[in-house]
Amino acid sequence: KATNANIIVIRAAQGIIVASTEAIKRSLSDSRIRVARRVVVEAE
Repeated sequence: KATNANIIVIRAAQGIIVASTEAIKRSLSDSRIRVARRVVVEAE
């Protein structure tokens, strides 16, 4: 029973890590898009 619980905890932790990394990538891409838009606006 202990090993099964450990596996569940590890899988849950991995899922949280993947979700957080995806969220970070999205936020980074959003900020890059915003910066690109600002540059375009300033260039115009």
